[in-house]
Amino acid sequence: MNGRTRIRFAWYANQLDVSGLLTAEEIKSLLSELRGPYYVMAFLAAVTGLRVSELLALKWSDVDFAAGEIHLTRAVVCQPTRVSLVVPNQP
Repeated sequence: MNGRTRIRFAWYANQLDVSGLLTAEEIKSLLSELRGPYYVMAFLAAVTGLRVSELLALKWSDVDFAAGEIHLTRAVVCQPTRVSLVVPNQP
């Protein structure tokens, strides 16, 4: 998938383990305690399913408000000796 491809989710009820997921009420409670960038990151993670590495690498230029899309083109990767910005190969 390249950075210009929309994310499509396919949920199969018989294959999805929801035991560790927060309920809507738990998410609402969590968001009520957060402010500023922490609120934004938690909200985006909750409504999009973005990974922390993807959230940390987002730039304003990745967000297309008119189309309602977020283009994922990089991720932050933490390793024991360094933190790297990873940009996947794009066809």
